Amino acid sequence: SGDGLGLATSGDGLGLATSGDGLGLATSGDGLGLVTSGDGLGLANSGDGLGLANSGDGLGLANSGDGLGLANSGDGLGLATSGDGLGLATSGDGLGLATSGDGLGLATSGDGLGLATSGDGLGLATSGDGLGLATSGDGLGLATSGDGLGLANSGDGLGLANSGDGLGLANSGDGLGLATSGDGLGLATSGDGLGLATSGDGLGLATSGDGLGLATSGDGLGLATSGDGLGLVSSGDGLGSSSGDAEGDGLGTSGDGLGLATSGDGLGLATSGDGLGLATSGDGLGLATSGDGLGLATSGDGLGLATSGDGLRLATSGDGLGLDTSGDGLGLATSGDGLGLATSGDGLGLATSGDGLGSSSGDAEGDGLGTSGDGLGLATSGDGLGLATSGDGLGLTTSGDGLGLGPLGDGLGLGSSSGVFLSCKCTQRSV
Repeated sequence: SGDGLGLATSGDGLGLATSGDGLGLATSGDGLGLVTSGDGLGLANSGDGLGLANSGDGLGLANSGDGLGLANSGDGLGLATSGDGLGLATSGDGLGLATSGDGLGLATSGDGLGLATSGDGLGLATSGDGLGLATSGDGLGLATSGDGLGLANSGDGLGLANSGDGLGLANSGDGLGLATSGDGLGLATSGDGLGLATSGDGLGLATSGDGLGLATSGDGLGLATSGDGLGLVSSGDGLGSSSGDAEGDGLGTSGDGLGLATSGDGLGLATSGDGLGLATSGDGLGLATSGDGLGLATSGDGLGLATSGDGLRLATSGDGLGLDTSGDGLGLATSGDGLGLATSGDGLGLATSGDGLGSSSGDAEGDGLGTSGDGLGLATSGDGLGLATSGDGLGLTTSGDGLGLGPLGDGLGLGSSSGVFLSCKCTQRSV
């Protein structure tokens, strides 16, 4: 409920939640739970496991179910669970992760990064100007309520939409659509093909059928077709070249698709296959793909979206937000001090290269959230709370004077560098 981090899940897994400045762990199952309402440490349990509770601002651990839970009433870190998956949620400007199903969800009520899901897939959403990803189906969706980049999906495909002047991608069917409400670049489709449209003086591409059409309302170049062929028209002084090279503002194709390239700071559209590719050599927006999917990349500090396969990958070379994945899941990463979320497999990882949150390497360097297995890992190199795991279980560790919780095999281990050390090897229901 504060500006910090919260992690929640709806099942027997791990949950971390906070209502104050400290750290809290809570669970609805028979496992270990930690909750606090004050400054000290507390451990409490309503099940067969361990319970630690505290009425101060410190750490508290409480459990009402089978899993592990950590909850906090302040601005610190909070982890809570309502299901079988992992969830992290916060009511402040920090990072929050929540899930309503078996998947992973990340949500925030501030201007930071939020990830939420309404189904089995992954969704990322934000109520501020940052990056948001949301999905209404099994696919991936990215949406934003500000001027940044947004991706949304109304079907099984990928959709990107934006309510500001930036880049937006939207989908009304199974194909891909890109649209923008400002002077930038927009891509839209009314059928199974690809369409690019803009409401400003930039470049626009639209199609009413299965072919490709490119049109512009300004002085740039426009391409239009009344059938399956290609046509090039211009309302200004410049024309496009169909030779396929990058000399000047030109239009060319190396196959059956459409290719548009530019050697300046403008927009370039190119494809190596049947799909759509858009690239730029300047600080603008670039969209490129190495296959049949959609890829968006930029050489500046803006947002870039690229894919090496059928999935979605969003990356940036600046301090902004980047989203990428090395597997079937969703990964979000950044090269600056912001928030980064990355995954090396099908799970979810949170990482950053700066002073922010997250390390996907699973170590304790910086405040980070990472896992080396299927579970959740959260670690810190300071006096705060770190939660990490080397396997499928839960591990909570800290390098300071706080509370550390780690697994000794299949059981639970709870330890501190200056306080109490408590460990257990669980067999049946004994502790």
